[in-house]
Formats: sequence, structure tokens, C-alpha cells
Amino acid sequence: MDRNTRARIAFAVGRVVAATTKAGVFDHAERRHRMLSGTCSRESIHVYDAESATHLKGVGNGVNFALYDHGRGAHVSLRLNGTSFSGHDHGSGHDFSGITNGTAIQLFDHGDGSWSLYTA
Repeated sequence: MDRNTRARIAFAVGRVVAATTKAGVFDHAERRHRMLSGTCSRESIHVYDAESATHLKGVGNGVNFALYDHGRGAHVSLRLNGTSFSGHDHGSGHDFSGITNGTAIQLFDHGDGSWSLYTA
């Protein structure tokens, strides 16, 4: 999964799970603020990435979400379970998982075996 998709997912998870309202997320690996906006609820996710001028959108039932990453033309499935989450990036063919703790979102990319930390 590319770093832009990871940031968009972290933003969406932060909005739905941690109920954050800030614009964007702070990417600790890149040591910078990522400009993201959108509306995310238990029924739908719409994230706009100003940096790449693309969207991550989809619908869900409060637990499972079917998303589409317009920047890469790839489907992404997302499952929320309390403060943890998991999913599959159909573009890369790899799973991801993570946890939230307040406004901190940690995402593990099973494809490259790396952790990413974001603050919403």
C-alpha cells in the first residue's frame, strides 16, 4: 500500500473511531502534516486528499466498509472493531491492520511489514 493511501485510511479511521474533527493527520514517519478533509461516519466515508487531488470514498454498515481509492483506481475493504481495524488493499493485494489510542492511529502494512503512526 502506498503512503498516500495509508494516510487517507488513517484519517478515515480517526474520524469514525476517535471522532476527530481536525483537518488532516500528522504523519510521524514523514514528520509533516498531511492535508486531508472530508466527512466520515459509520455509514459512509469520503476523504479528499489535497496533496494528490484525489478521493477515498465508500459506504459501510458501521463495521464493514467497501471503499474505492480514486487515486490508484483500487478497492479497499475496511473493518472496524472497537479501537482496532483491519482491511485489504485490493490494489496492492495486501492486508493491513491497526489500532487507535485517542487521536493516535497506528497502521501496519502486511505487504511491506511496516508500521505507520499518525496523529489526527
